Amino acid sequence: MLGIVFPATSMDIGSAETERFFEQQLVKHRFPGDWAQDIAFAYRDCVVLTPAQWRYCAWAAVRRGASLAQQQGPHADGTREAIYQEVRRRASVVPVVLRAAVPFRYLPRSQKVR
Repeated sequence: MLGIVFPATSMDIGSAETERFFEQQLVKHRFPGDWAQDIAFAYRDCVVLTPAQWRYCAWAAVRRGASLAQQQGPHADGTREAIYQEVRRRASVVPVVLRAAVPFRYLPRSQKVR
């Protein structure tokens, strides 16, 4: 019996792309790649972000984990939890930072407008 296959939503594709990027970053810094599945919990608990914003959160979290690993040793307890908490922290901060950004003006205001 053939089942109905629904097309993947952009959110599914974006989350899969982000998880793959997170895994690549983890492996690049010699962490286990299976830690990348932790980002799914952050998706569920945090606000909706674009894939680019999630990639930033993942990159920053792995950078934080690499810093901890250099300070405390590569197999230090709590590194995985620190990476996860950093993903969550960044995901909660990104929308606030974007709202505070001032739009860029391409042209100066003319004397007539003033």
